[in-house]
Amino acid sequence: MLTSLLRSKEKALNSIIYSYKHGFSRFAATLTVSQAKQLSANSSLVALPMSND
Repeated sequence: MLTSLLRSKEKALNSIIYSYKHGFSRFAATLTVSQAKQLSANSSLVALPMSND
């Protein structure tokens, strides 16, 4: 999902802050507002909580 958004596996891996592996497949990543908006349009995305940090 991040690889297609950022158009680079390296950029996707570098943006990941934490990857959750139990229960659900999810991740925390640093994204721009524009990237977050693009990602939120993905129909397979369940939630996109955003932080102002």
